[in-house]
Amino acid sequence: KQWYQRRVAITAGLIKNNKYQDKITVINGMIEEVELPEEVDTIVSEPMGYMLYNERMLETYIYARKWLKKGGKMFPSTGTLYLAPFSDESLFQEVCNKANFWYQTFFYGVDLSNLREEAYTEYFKQPIVDTFDPRHLVAKPIKHTTNFMTDTEDSLRDIHIDFTFYPHSAAQVHGIAFWFDVAFEGSQKTVHLSTSPSEPLTHWYQVRCLIGTPLFARPGQPIIGSVTLTSNKRQSYDVKLKMHLAGSSETITNLLDLKNPYFRYTGSVPVPPGNQTTSPSDNYWENITTSATRQCFI
Repeated sequence: KQWYQRRVAITAGLIKNNKYQDKITVINGMIEEVELPEEVDTIVSEPMGYMLYNERMLETYIYARKWLKKGGKMFPSTGTLYLAPFSDESLFQEVCNKANFWYQTFFYGVDLSNLREEAYTEYFKQPIVDTFDPRHLVAKPIKHTTNFMTDTEDSLRDIHIDFTFYPHSAAQVHGIAFWFDVAFEGSQKTVHLSTSPSEPLTHWYQVRCLIGTPLFARPGQPIIGSVTLTSNKRQSYDVKLKMHLAGSSETITNLLDLKNPYFRYTGSVPVPPGNQTTSPSDNYWENITTSATRQCFI
């Protein structure tokens, strides 16, 4: 509570110092509890978390829409989650090696081996927050869009996404990668903020969810499955990943805890994203598809 009061005081001081106190009013309180004197023309917020939905601030953002005038604007206006299968043997072995520590039968006289299976499960429950070269992706992504202007809070409690991917080359599939774009739909143009691996890095990075048993996919062999995000009381989601190869009866599943990720990124300082007027994710994959088509006719 003291932290919130201090934040309000700092904001009010900044407004006064810039002589906007007759134009800007600071209201201290949760959006679910405050009462506004009138409806508003625009709602501006930064409600996105890792993999777009983590922290569950989007539900509060949508709730705030009750104060929006008819025809008003919300910035951002939509959020689009992209997902695609990836192949990264180095990452897979890194996580396996962490679990293999518990194979030891004489660690300072202690036998740890009975904990290895549990440790393996725990490490693979952690989504990987880092960035990666988009060439690790083995198929064109699919996307799931949330419209902040029209979707309901309830629609974000349980999110189910079915997928079918078609690998562009033979590859060991180690899991599913996620990133998102948000669109700011103005009166004259739309601007996109992208967390795509093909774009300058942001503090949201990308997220990868591993599976414990890799799948070997042939070129064009459908990878079929689903991702289900189930909200929990820890301001996050449980992520259930299920997938199999067409023609195979073996289904691989994994249940991950989005609240407890493995922060792996240790690279350079993030670069501010550019001002794209079209979706960078769509542009990147359209170019990849066009290039592949041209090669077929050479």
